[in-house]
Amino acid sequence: MIMKKKDKDNEKKLPCGNSNFKDIILNNYAYIDKTQYIELLEKEASHTKFIVRPPGFGKSLFISMLESYYDIKQKDDFERLFGGLYIGQHPTSERNSYAILKFNFRDVDSFDSENFRKSFLQNIQKTVCQFLENYQDYIPEFERKRRRIRNEDDDGINTLETAINLITDKDKLRIYLLIDEYDGFARHLVATGKYSRKEEDEKYEIYLTIRNFYLRIKTHLYSTIYRTFITGVSYAAWSAPTEGNLTIGDISDDFSYNEIMGFTEEELQKLLHEIDYSLSDYSQGVADQRYGGYLFNKKADKKVYVPGALIEFVQSKKKDYMEPDILNENQIANYTQLQGLIQNEKTYKTILEISKNNKISRPRDYKYLMETLTNEDHLVSLLLNLGLLTDDNSDNNNDFRETLKTPNYFARCIMNYFVYAKRSSKHPEKIIFLDIDGVLQPYDSQDRFKHLKEVDEFNSRLLEEYGVDYRGYNYYDVLAVYYDWDKDAVAELKRILNATDAKIVLSSDWRDKTIFRMVDLCKIHDLDEYIIGATTKEDISNIIAANPKYKQMRSFRSVEILMYVADHPEIKNYVAIDDMNLTPDLGEEHTVITCNKMTTEDADKCIELLNVKH
Repeated sequence: MIMKKKDKDNEKKLPCGNSNFKDIILNNYAYIDKTQYIELLEKEASHTKFIVRPPGFGKSLFISMLESYYDIKQKDDFERLFGGLYIGQHPTSERNSYAILKFNFRDVDSFDSENFRKSFLQNIQKTVCQFLENYQDYIPEFERKRRRIRNEDDDGINTLETAINLITDKDKLRIYLLIDEYDGFARHLVATGKYSRKEEDEKYEIYLTIRNFYLRIKTHLYSTIYRTFITGVSYAAWSAPTEGNLTIGDISDDFSYNEIMGFTEEELQKLLHEIDYSLSDYSQGVADQRYGGYLFNKKADKKVYVPGALIEFVQSKKKDYMEPDILNENQIANYTQLQGLIQNEKTYKTILEISKNNKISRPRDYKYLMETLTNEDHLVSLLLNLGLLTDDNSDNNNDFRETLKTPNYFARCIMNYFVYAKRSSKHPEKIIFLDIDGVLQPYDSQDRFKHLKEVDEFNSRLLEEYGVDYRGYNYYDVLAVYYDWDKDAVAELKRILNATDAKIVLSSDWRDKTIFRMVDLCKIHDLDEYIIGATTKEDISNIIAANPKYKQMRSFRSVEILMYVADHPEIKNYVAIDDMNLTPDLGEEHTVITCNKMTTEDADKCIELLNVKH
């Protein structure tokens, strides 16, 4: 599809992290039109719709779009907001005809049942009171009716009930109920492992509080509450609304809604056109491998990108910034639900299987409960919801078992992160502090420069061979690991590791590339499973200045190694393999000094030192 170049005056901004529909439209941000789904949703028989999508898929933005479309208070803004969109040209009879009651349960406190109940009910109360303030002009005799609302210490669910009852049939005001992050508190309970440790009566109290909320909603469905749209990431709290007798139309894996959230390839090109930018073939390939590949129905023909991460990636390219790291603290935080689960050996084996094979065959069981997530088959369903697995439309298996696969390199990195976290959580007794230049990479080895013109083909080959997309990495590093690391030196290192049961802590300057990138790079030589950490990259000059012992050291690297050893009392023995002479600082019993590369003699000495009992 060829698009004309936009005028600079019409060039739009990227909505990085912005989920406010009205702000995006009115302040010249690019927006991918999803308003055709309003029409589709209205045609559905059920007025209560539910959808789960992974983190970063634009659920909150979709909720915000529904709010602007149906809100009676935004009627005068309809043309400005929707005039240029599909639904503006095909408006439905229900446009701007509702009072919007919008809940978000992302930040509900779930420390214990008492805190949960208080936080949950306060969330409801605050939302309901704001709702009444927003729509007082549409409620006749509002002040008289409001006096029926009790004080702020009242039960939030009672406040909800009273507020809904204020809106009588005579008022002719209907409510569109929007619930975003319906499972936020449940996922937090899973992440911290608190739910599994709670007493049964405490779990029941939490469940009753949630169910009571949905029971009250059920009472008013199709009368005052005419439509409901609920979003979440998982089914971890699914039992509360359904057992609260709320009949929900789950569209999560409905063929018609495969692309309701996320960007198709065509939509990505529209987005780029809106901001007057195009990705190079290389960057497009990186985007595909990192953020694409999602199917939410096995028979769907269009895969979608996760939009949040993709927009951040495009922004970095457009501003000529460095590419965002494939993993950062915010992204990892979205998947902390897995932290507690990987401590269970059965579920860890499931994650390990996926990490190795990038796919898994399991029975599909969507409607799991929080207490059943330690069942490895239910875990697979959670991984599917989190976007770490997706449907495999190449799987023709028609029995009850289905093949699910990791959709992209980002998902594989998350899985590998948790495997790495599990592996490094039990610290070994023997450690090799490994330098690389002058140990594995001889200084006179420069073969990487002979292969610079074949980088794309080379990266494609590595992706197929190792399941790692190195296109977002510094290609000098990737070529150096492949062509310049000495194969004999690598073989000697493996011999040490196998003979001593030691693990690797990186002390080389290469650790600046982040531990996860180093694990991926070391995968080229099958060393990734041995790496459990790295010495600090922080400035330690103040620590050295304050410690008389460290002041005497000749090398910062020696101090970094000794600090690591001090922080890990499990270490019984260690050896630093380095071409820098660290012996005056660490002693002969802890150092093997190489000359340009590690030799058989160096390896023999290392094995001898590590196998000595101290």
